[in-house]
Amino acid sequence: MASRQYLAWEDWYYDRQVSEAEFALEDAQARANLPRYRVIAAISPTDRTPFSGLMLEPADRWSRSLGNSASQRFSAATQISPDNVQSLQVAWTFEAEQVGNVQATPVFDGERLIALLPGDQIVALDPASGRQLWSHRAGNEAARRGFVLDAHSGDDSATLFFADGRDLVALDAATGEPYRPFGNGSVRLSGPSKVAPAICGDLVVSANTGARTTVEAFDKHTGERAWSVHLTPDELPEGTGGRPSRQEGGNPWGGFAVDQERCIAFVSTGNPGPVLVGVERPGPNPGTNSVIAVDLTEGRVLWRFQETAHDLWDLDLPASPVLASVTIDGRRSDVVATPTKAGNTLLLDRITGQPIFDWRLERAPVSRVPGERTAEYQPAPVLPEPFARQRFGLAELEGEPAERRNFLLAALENARFGFYVPPDPGYPLVFYGLHGGAEWPGAAVDPVSESFFVAANNVPSILRLIPEQVVSLDDNHPGRAVYLENCAACHGSELEGGIGPNILDAGRRFSREALTSIILNGQQAMPAVSLSDNERNAVAEYLGSGTSSATLLPRYRRAEYERFYDAERLPGTRPPWGTLTRIDLSTGRIAWQVPLGIDRQQEALGRSGTGTENFGGLLATASGLLFATGTKDRMLHAFSTASGERLASFDLPFNGSAPPMTFVFRGEQYVVVPATGGGTLRNYDPDVAVGNTLVAFKLRPEAPRRPQATR
Repeated sequence: MASRQYLAWEDWYYDRQVSEAEFALEDAQARANLPRYRVIAAISPTDRTPFSGLMLEPADRWSRSLGNSASQRFSAATQISPDNVQSLQVAWTFEAEQVGNVQATPVFDGERLIALLPGDQIVALDPASGRQLWSHRAGNEAARRGFVLDAHSGDDSATLFFADGRDLVALDAATGEPYRPFGNGSVRLSGPSKVAPAICGDLVVSANTGARTTVEAFDKHTGERAWSVHLTPDELPEGTGGRPSRQEGGNPWGGFAVDQERCIAFVSTGNPGPVLVGVERPGPNPGTNSVIAVDLTEGRVLWRFQETAHDLWDLDLPASPVLASVTIDGRRSDVVATPTKAGNTLLLDRITGQPIFDWRLERAPVSRVPGERTAEYQPAPVLPEPFARQRFGLAELEGEPAERRNFLLAALENARFGFYVPPDPGYPLVFYGLHGGAEWPGAAVDPVSESFFVAANNVPSILRLIPEQVVSLDDNHPGRAVYLENCAACHGSELEGGIGPNILDAGRRFSREALTSIILNGQQAMPAVSLSDNERNAVAEYLGSGTSSATLLPRYRRAEYERFYDAERLPGTRPPWGTLTRIDLSTGRIAWQVPLGIDRQQEALGRSGTGTENFGGLLATASGLLFATGTKDRMLHAFSTASGERLASFDLPFNGSAPPMTFVFRGEQYVVVPATGGGTLRNYDPDVAVGNTLVAFKLRPEAPRRPQATR
């Protein structure tokens, strides 16, 4: 009789819920018989949400880290223009006491600039000089990706709201002291929040991570909770034979936008867990990889629109949706636009969640992981046009220098790649999107011209599944009795570990000779065990009595991944590796696309226009400028929104680590950049330093100034 031993409790749980028959492979022929494409039809023109206004804030305010409640990262300021942007100079630099990656864009209330510094310190600075006005020491993970300011009616005061772990904190913006009417200065959230809150009417709204992701609202005056709503459905799909779902994830760490007129929040959600392997979370995993609309008046989900179903590639929606409008056939309508890691733009009607253009899906490959059930179709949209590469293939190496191309071809010899090819046992998978397409800094939009701007990466990743296997040992083996008497006190009666380590896989990791040697001589903290030769051999044979690996049911619960690089640690694909794109929302067409970032080493070798990997933050202005940071070149770049021409670039002490912002104070326009480096780029490039600075730019005194336009 064989006794099944488990390498992890998840196996024990799972084998009691499902049968071995459910671990049959997917039927590739049945999938191939499906139509190649299917389409989610665009909303009809008469059903589109009517235009409700531009949602512009005055140039002397930046009330939310994402620019405004619509998350547009757009300013009506016009003093700095394409004609004079070359005349920008550093107005002041503020250096924090500590170093660390800061991802929160500052806010401005008309009198003071409020920013997050490394070490969870929040400060108010004089906008003209950078002089510190007050400081507040917060807790862990404070204002990770931003703040929101709520101006009080009838006076010049304001409340600053931000998440601090599981607390929603309120400070008096003028003093930095807790705003006591709001729950004595803070209220408890249902889970940690990493994104900027938002205001709608009398509510302050937060999006929270945790075992069940939520959006919840509080009375902004008192801190009393108004409601809380789950982003994922209460009932999740079951697998074949009633297989239970262990779906996790769907976290709203990209952020959200709020339609103030209708009091609706639009939230982007992350990928499902367990990540990269979906056997234990059957079905499309609703509520993940989605844009979700939440009625803030009633606290209920209005609609969900999912991009990637049953995600096996970590293609979460990393950035906040952005509110905008489109004009089609003379009719202007309200939309929500969301950039994705897959390189798509989800352009949806605000009230219904239906696509503005036909949303095309393509038949996707099956998996060769036992028990995996992939989605039949995955996104392959025509409009809006994708802004990043989506299908890695050998064509990506065409035109590359011979030595580099040969190196990469050798690395791809056993690899899989293509359209939504699932991770494959025994074969590496090379694909785009794990770290963009778009990333968490998201997009900017000019609401007047209905232009959508997004920074992206064209950097492939390589992924390998890590198998875990159930070990079946022979309960009737004579060595088991010897094991129970002499070894179980430390290693457990089922080899699961106790005082000593888990040794379920000892028979696979060690030869028979090695096992007998360890028993005879001991190893590390394990002493020698006094056994006869026959007893030692019997225990070693028992530990090695498991069914051969060829007949075991493999379990895949995790994967390892890394950037796909060449020998010089450059992305394993043709450049540009970083891009900046303008999409005209009303047509869905790309107006222009240019490289983003300067690789000085490549330029020294005579190769320009490569761009760089970036976590690029954008800022658009009414004067026709687009500012971009987050590139590996430690620069602030200024582009023409009309043509994509790079007009000027300015050195920063460290990589820009959060999107820039701008405001007008006492007749002068400032552009402020958090420049603390670090972040995800440092994980892959040790040359990306970690810093501590906030840099403000303004025009030189002699520079020509455009009068501030009013809208």
